[in-house]
Amino acid sequence: MLLLLPLLTSLGFWQLSRYQEKLDLEAQLAARQQSVLHSPGTLRTLDDPRFYRLQAEGRYLDDQTFLLDNRIHQGRSGYHVITPFMTHGGQLMLVIRGWLAGSPDKTQIPMIPPIQGNNVLDGLAWQPAGKAFLLGEDHWSDSWPKVIQALDIQRMGEALEAVPEVWFMVLDEQQPGSLTRDFHPINMQPGKHLGYAIQWFLMALVMLGIGGYYLKTAGRTHDKGH
Repeated sequence: MLLLLPLLTSLGFWQLSRYQEKLDLEAQLAARQQSVLHSPGTLRTLDDPRFYRLQAEGRYLDDQTFLLDNRIHQGRSGYHVITPFMTHGGQLMLVIRGWLAGSPDKTQIPMIPPIQGNNVLDGLAWQPAGKAFLLGEDHWSDSWPKVIQALDIQRMGEALEAVPEVWFMVLDEQQPGSLTRDFHPINMQPGKHLGYAIQWFLMALVMLGIGGYYLKTAGRTHDKGH
């Protein structure tokens, strides 16, 4: 009890802190949806570029697409399609176009719908919360499209032999080049963290009750012994 009770309690308070963080993120997301930035370069001046709405005009680099592997949509495995986009102002953005189904045995690369010419895109600026945990090394092929296991902007820039913006543009629905919408800016909703916190606190309470019962029982046994 002495070992587990502090652990369970600390886990509960940690989930409460995560709950508050997600509430703050939701508020930030809502506040930054109020206006649209027409110059993506503006985000370079901000400490936190996430969740700002963007509009950009330019062209896709359609022959240099990344496929983020192991993305599940409605029980089916597939890829998130990320294609670089060069704006007329010279900014290179990595655009998350949406989800695309893969072959059941993953022996074939899916056909990526081509998108050419000049386009105007609307979307959301986004950054991953941190580096993804991988069980093994992420090997990339020399050819395009490249199947990748994690988003790594620096490495993706090296593959493109260019320097992209340090954030991704998540494409809105019904945009040029958009695919199945399967993206959540906040990976876990605040309510789930609150639920986990309650579970940890309930487990701590049960542990406290069990420990108190055994202490009380041990005390009675000791008294009878005398």
